[in-house]
Amino acid sequence: MRVECYNPIFPRDLRFRMPSRSQRVFFLLSLAILVALVSAIPAAAQEWDAPARELAEKIVARTQSRTGLSLTVKNLSSLPQSRVAEAQHVLESELRRRGVSLAAPEQALE
Repeated sequence: MRVECYNPIFPRDLRFRMPSRSQRVFFLLSLAILVALVSAIPAAAQEWDAPARELAEKIVARTQSRTGLSLTVKNLSSLPQSRVAEAQHVLESELRRRGVSLAAPEQALE
């Protein structure tokens, strides 16, 4: 026995419809861009690790004292300021990891 009802379970205008080709392409491109951006974030942070480690080793080797040192970074390249700040932060961390005490420029030893 089949029971008819006045209101169907899925009204016609709310039924599942396959997305158009342009909607699928837009979705796939958006997904690809999102994946690329998310995967690039850790790579950018690791990009400065090895050069900062090498530079920190050279700085520690040439200094007589590990206290009262000042670090001034001046951007002479075409890198944006955000990338320079990132590199400076990594270098400061490497110096602190090696026992260097950084001070303000006016408090640094000569």
